[in-house]
Amino acid sequence: MPAWITAYTIGNGGRYQGLINTFSSSGKAIDPVMGGLVIDVSQDFSRLYLVCVGGDGLIMMALVAIVLPRLKKRANHYKT
Repeated sequence: MPAWITAYTIGNGGRYQGLINTFSSSGKAIDPVMGGLVIDVSQDFSRLYLVCVGGDGLIMMALVAIVLPRLKKRANHYKT
């Protein structure tokens, strides 16, 4: 991940790396609570998996649609 961040962010690599680490740590703290709530309410692990896959899909689509074009635009701006 650090190489990917460095490739797309010139001059702000530390900022974006910090954001990724923040969201990663937040996910590790929130996921057990959310998973426990889904299992507690539905009494079924299959729903937990569906919720996780759906959430991951939405996050990835948002990253591809919103964040990557902005990072490429900034990287091109700094190259010229």
